[in-house]
Formats: sequence, structure tokens, C-alpha cells
Amino acid sequence: MDQKAFGRWIQEKRIKAGFGSQGALSRVCGIDHSTIARWERGDVKPMPENLRKIAPFLGLPYEELMAATGYISGIPEPETGTNYPTTRKVTEKLNSLFKEQIALPYYQIHVGSVARIPLLATIRAETPITDLAPDEYVEVPMHIHADFAVRMSDDGMSWAGITEGDIAVCRDAAAMEVRSGQMVAASLAEAGWEVTIKFYVEQDDQKLLRSANPSHKDTPLDGKEYRIAGVVVKFLKEPPTIDEYQRFLTDLIKASGGWASLLTQAAGVGLSPDDLKKYVETVKKASRKTRE
Repeated sequence: MDQKAFGRWIQEKRIKAGFGSQGALSRVCGIDHSTIARWERGDVKPMPENLRKIAPFLGLPYEELMAATGYISGIPEPETGTNYPTTRKVTEKLNSLFKEQIALPYYQIHVGSVARIPLLATIRAETPITDLAPDEYVEVPMHIHADFAVRMSDDGMSWAGITEGDIAVCRDAAAMEVRSGQMVAASLAEAGWEVTIKFYVEQDDQKLLRSANPSHKDTPLDGKEYRIAGVVVKFLKEPPTIDEYQRFLTDLIKASGGWASLLTQAAGVGLSPDDLKKYVETVKKASRKTRE
């Protein structure tokens, strides 16, 4: 059915389930009532993750909602005495479609207990995640709610135990609130929209991307064309080798050596760690006043 027809259909299902208002459904499922209103007007199509959230409250199988919105097709007709195809029938049909390599309308194909999500290298500012059709996918367990993945291509997060080749599994930022301090998948126009994994930080009225590696400088975002595409929820990684561990130790020794020398010099002139901390705070305040 088209979006307008789906809007009328989902409204009927909401009312039939005993939710007299969009706000009533919103309070139990955690989805903003304005989002539900947009579904019912036929303005937008719900994300699969949101369909999963509302299914138990509407008393409908997740598969039926996925079929109604057009994410999956070719679902068998309902069996006698039921209102929807059984999970077994749905799984059998999806498996057959997957084996025949018939393209499904949605990028995430659920087969059994595994979901296949797109592995993305670039994400432009204006392109919805659901519109991307990459050549490569990765498999993640169904219990991990994820929309896409990114392969680490540098050592920017190595001090957090994340190395080149690790795969970051992400939720679409369009479906959730991004908070300062979270690890995100971001892309910038100046870098050709190549996706990078960094900490998103809001600090001193600035927005920036921060690595977990002292050799990488912060990337200010203010005044730049950028996109926070997703929030990292899991990592798929291989066990580190002894060589990787040795490289990490070498970097750590190099980085800490400079600080150790500085602390020694400070102690030699009677300065304590608290004195250095106060000095840093003074410099930060002066820097803010200069920018103002």
C-alpha cells in the first residue's frame, strides 16, 4: 500500500488497540507523538526499528508491519484461521528471496537470527541511509539494533582499543538524539564525505570530533559542511596481534614521556599537579575571552 493508505491503516490499528490519541501510543512506545502524526498523515514511512517498537502495543506481528510498509514483499497469503502469515512462512519466503538474489525494497534483510546491514565508506549530507545501496554488507546478530556499519581505516581510535580494520556497527542518527561524548560515524565535505569514527564533543560553545589518539588533533565542526550519520553501538573486531600491542606500548611510552618530563620540571620549581590544573583552566578562560 502507498504511504497515505498506510497512514489510514496504522491509525485504524492504533485506535483498535485502545490508543485514542497519538500521544497515548507515544507514551508507551517511546516514539515522539509528532513522528506518529507524520506516519498517519502519510508524510513519511516509519523506520523498521520504530515498527518493531510499536508492534507489541498494536497487537500486530513485526512482519505484518514490515510488509504493510513495503520493506518486504512476496509474503505468503495468510493461513486459514489467522490474520497474518506465520513467522515460519515469512522466514521461508525471505530465505528464498535472498538465495535467488532478488532485491528487496529495504537495505536490511533479516534471515533467521542474523541481519545484513550495509558497510559504508562515504555518506553525503543529503542522502538518507535507507537510500544507500552499497555492494558490500556485514552480518550482525538480530538483537543488535543497527542500520549500517563502517570499517576503521586509520589509527584515530587506537587508544580506545579500536584498530584499523575493525567494523563499527551504527544506529542511524536520524532516528535518535546524538549527545556529546558519544562515539559517532561522521563525514565532512572537505574530506570527500568519507566516514570516520570519532567522539562527538560539545565543549566551550564548540562542536568538534575527537580521536582516541593524542597524535590526532580535534576537528572543529563549526562553519563546516558535515554530517553526524550514526551512533556507534557495537564493534566487530579480530583479536589484536602481539605486534599491534607492541606498537600501542611504544606510542604510549612516547606520549607519556613528554608529560613525565613536564611534571618533573614543574615539581622542581615547587608546582603541584593542582597548580598545573589551575594554570590550564586560566589559559582556557583567556582563550574563550579572546574568541568572544
